Amino acid sequence: KSTPIVEITTQTVDEGTTVTFHCHPPSDASGVELHWRRQDETSLSYEATDEDGILTIANVRLTDAGTYICFTEDPETGDRIDSAPASLIVNPITQSDGGSYICYTEDEDTGERVDSAPAHISVIPSEPERKPLADTTIVSIQEGGTVKLHCTISDKESDELHWRREDGGFLPYDAVDSYGVLTIQQAQLSDSGIYICYSEDSITGERIDSTPTKLEVIPVATSEIQRVPVVETPTVTVEQGETIRLRCNIPTKADDIQLHWRREDGRALRWDISEDYGLLIISNVQPSDAGAYICSAEDMETGETIDSAPAYITVNPSALKGVTPHVESTAQSFEEGETITLRCTLPDKANAELHWRR
Repeated sequence: KSTPIVEITTQTVDEGTTVTFHCHPPSDASGVELHWRRQDETSLSYEATDEDGILTIANVRLTDAGTYICFTEDPETGDRIDSAPASLIVNPITQSDGGSYICYTEDEDTGERVDSAPAHISVIPSEPERKPLADTTIVSIQEGGTVKLHCTISDKESDELHWRREDGGFLPYDAVDSYGVLTIQQAQLSDSGIYICYSEDSITGERIDSTPTKLEVIPVATSEIQRVPVVETPTVTVEQGETIRLRCNIPTKADDIQLHWRREDGRALRWDISEDYGLLIISNVQPSDAGAYICSAEDMETGETIDSAPAYITVNPSALKGVTPHVESTAQSFEEGETITLRCTLPDKANAELHWRR
């Protein structure tokens, strides 16, 4: 392979100056096209020129610091052939560099120093770079779960924020990148990696990156997947007063596993609710029974508990809800031994079933 050769692999320059990298093909190759790129695949500075293996960056900025690669293509296979990396180090100009500077020489006869008129340099403080801020640097999620990466920036609209993979790979096809929030559903092991939140300077077009966020997707063992409880009907809608049955099971039957139901919000189940190895029966369902329910598989040997995904119950209130029975006379006096008749009606509901209790 004809690997391009970089003449100077490390250069250090001051901010605001011009730097040039030279690259040429090996002696046994000629007529090849040479180009430059940044190793992290970000764009070259808008003030950079790339021509015949010579990369020139004028008015160097701190964001230009990094590693650069000179490359060509194999004329037979089309494969990219990279040079050894070239590093650019940029020294920032600080306010302490401001002041008066004197150019001087020495008189050849007397040896006295002869000064020029002073040259005054003023360093205007630059506005601090508004860097996107990721909420966290390391995020762990179990395989198959949903993860959200959050990023914010001061004095800017969040719709100017975007996420990318540091390695240049594509985001998952079903990922949603919106207003600084990257949402990945059904996370896969291949989603593990380093993610960068970035914005672009509206004037220069330069990209400003956040600190990296590392996403770790933890694999779920096959044996564990087989012990995760599964609810047969995860969403149920019933009318008030009906009876509902929620059934839960595990893919692999085991004598050492017990199944139990609970409310996701932590409230106790009604006293008259029955459950028998994964079957939850709620009679005379009331609106207060609506909500999310969890089926748990408990390993009787280890005490380990694995939860199902939530099952959601929706209860449609009865048409009688909010209608109060009316007693015709609420206070009457009778002699002992007399017959008493108490009458109760339900307005606009002549066929409603009414009962009395003390």
